[in-house]
Amino acid sequence: MNTTLLDLRQALRNMRKNLGTTFLAVLMLAVGIGATSAIFSVFYSVLLQPLPFPEPSRLVQLWETRTANRVNQATFSEGNFWDVQARARTFDGIAAFHGLTANLTGFGEPEQVEGAVVSAGFFRVLGVRPVAGRDFLPEEDQPGHDNHVVLLRNKFWKTHFNGDPQIVGKTLRLNDKSFRVVGVLPPADPWLNAADVFIPFVHQANPDRGSWEFQVVGRLANGVSLQTAQADLQTVASSLAKEYPKDDTGMGITLSASADWKADSDLRTKLWVLLGAVGFLLLIACVNLANLLLAKATGRTREIAVRAALGASRARIFRMVLTESFVLGLTGAVFGVLLAMVALAAIKGANPGGIPRIEEVGINPWVLAFTLLVALLTGMLSGLVPAFQAPYKQIVAGLREGERSQAGSRGQRDCAPCWWPLKWRSHSCCW
Repeated sequence: MNTTLLDLRQALRNMRKNLGTTFLAVLMLAVGIGATSAIFSVFYSVLLQPLPFPEPSRLVQLWETRTANRVNQATFSEGNFWDVQARARTFDGIAAFHGLTANLTGFGEPEQVEGAVVSAGFFRVLGVRPVAGRDFLPEEDQPGHDNHVVLLRNKFWKTHFNGDPQIVGKTLRLNDKSFRVVGVLPPADPWLNAADVFIPFVHQANPDRGSWEFQVVGRLANGVSLQTAQADLQTVASSLAKEYPKDDTGMGITLSASADWKADSDLRTKLWVLLGAVGFLLLIACVNLANLLLAKATGRTREIAVRAALGASRARIFRMVLTESFVLGLTGAVFGVLLAMVALAAIKGANPGGIPRIEEVGINPWVLAFTLLVALLTGMLSGLVPAFQAPYKQIVAGLREGERSQAGSRGQRDCAPCWWPLKWRSHSCCW
C-alpha cells in the first residue's frame, strides 16, 4: 500500500510538472471516453436495459396479415380485435391501443395533448400498476357503464399538475367532454409514455372491420410457447375469415416478441456500428497517448537509471510508469463523463425520432461501471508499451554518462595545479 501511494504521488507530481503534456493526454482521453460513454448510454437504454414489465418474455405483439395482398404485418381492425380477445385460449389477456389527439381545456389556455384509447385490461396485460389511484375497471370499456375516466402519464402529471397528490378524482375536459382522473401511471417506456392521457376504448355494437388502426398486445398464459399461441390464433383467424369474407378473407395473425419493442433489426445494426465507431475513436486515443507517454519516457533515462542504481527492480519501474498512465486514464474518464452528460443532454434535447426509450438515456450505475472499465483498460493499453520500453536497458549508458560527467569534474579539479612549474605534463587535460 505504501508503495502504491508513493507511485500515485509520483504520478501526480509528474503530471503537475508537465502540464502541457498532461492537458493534451487528458483531452484526448476525455473525447474518446466521453464519446464512448455517451453512445454506450444509448446502447444500454435501448438494447440492454430490461423492459419495465414483469415477465417480459411472456409479452407479445399481435399483427394481422393478408397473404393475398402481401401484407405481412398490419395493425388490427376494431372488430377483429374484440373477436380475437374473446376467442383466443392461450393468453392471460389481450389488449388494444390506438393513439389520438385531444384538446385539453379547463386548465389555463386550451392545449392539444397526445391521447390514446386503450381496452380496459391494457395495463394489466403489461403488468403495470398506477402509482396513484387505480387502473381501469374491466367494465369501463363496455357500453352502458361510466367510461368517462382517464389515466395520466407520469410526466404529464408532473409537468401540468406539479405532481399533485390529490389529482385523483379531479375532472379534465378532453374534446369538450368531462373525464374523471382515476389514476397516474408510473414512468416507463414503451407504451406508458406513448400518450399523455389514456381513456377506455369502448366496445361498440357493430365494430368496424375495414380499418386497421389498433395495436394489440398480449400476455401468454404461463407455460405456453409462441408456437402454441400462433396455432391458436391461426384457428381464430380462419374462423373470422369464414364469418366475415368481405373484410377478413385470407386473414392471418402473427406474433412478435416484446424484445422488438426495444429496437428493430435496422436500429440494432446502426447502434452496433456506432458503438464500434466510437470504440475505434477510443483506440486511436489510446495509441496517441501511448506515443505521447513513450516520447516522454525517453526523456527520463537519467531518472530511471538513478532509481535502478538505488535498487529499484524492473517490476518496480514498470509499475511506476503504468501507474502514471492509469492516473491519466482515470482523470480522462472524469472529464469524459462530463462530456458524455453534455452530449446526452444535446441528444435528448434534439429528440431524434426512431429511438425508443430515449427519455431513459442517462449516466446510470451501469454506464459509470462501463466508463471505469474503459478508463482502466485505456490506462493499461496506453501504458503497456511505455512501461515495457521504459529505459531500463539504458541504465548502464545513463550511469556511464554520469561517470563521464563526474570524471570531467574530477579532471578539472586535478588540473588545478597544472600551472605549477615542472608539473604541467602530468595530466592529459592540460593538453
